[in-house]
Amino acid sequence: MPEFSSTLNSLIPETHVCVWKIDEPLEFFEQIPAHWPTNNSQNPIKRIESLAARYCLNDLCTRLGLLDVALQQDERDRPYLANSDWKISLTHSYPYVAAACSNQKEIGIDIEKKGRKIEKIAPRFLNTHELADRSENHVALTLAWSIKESIYKAANIPGLSFREAIALEKHTENNLGSAQIKAGVKIATYVYEEFEDFVISLALLD
Repeated sequence: MPEFSSTLNSLIPETHVCVWKIDEPLEFFEQIPAHWPTNNSQNPIKRIESLAARYCLNDLCTRLGLLDVALQQDERDRPYLANSDWKISLTHSYPYVAAACSNQKEIGIDIEKKGRKIEKIAPRFLNTHELADRSENHVALTLAWSIKESIYKAANIPGLSFREAIALEKHTENNLGSAQIKAGVKIATYVYEEFEDFVISLALLD
């Protein structure tokens, strides 16, 4: 299907986001530069997710005039654009995929599906105050997980503890917030939205 409409761009103007719902066959998403690394998993879902996310990134690069950019992966398989000031992030949760980029700040994006047993795992990634604030709100718990995933991607600090090192503001319904990383060493701004059975979040380091 055509690109899925998202409000994230308007909430943080210096970012560029492409969200896509996969309805097409795998061959459709193979229209990316041949030298770009992809997931060669034998799992057909993982394979098409990887290609579709890169298709979104290639679409963003084309719109922004970033021609002949070289997508590479670091030692932790994190994608990045070589020899470029642009920061990127990819995410997927079938059938949705997304790509985000910024030429100003480190960026992270994450899609999560609602309905997982989030209440059971919430104490692993939320501190006491965050958990108390969201304990009776299933969607707020899923959003918190997605937001921390986005912040983790943007921070790019191996082993960063979701529970101990990333502190979210009190949950609100205004789709915008900030978080402290390592007790204020870094600050992240995040936005989010809900659609169908999914949530999506975007984080930038200030």
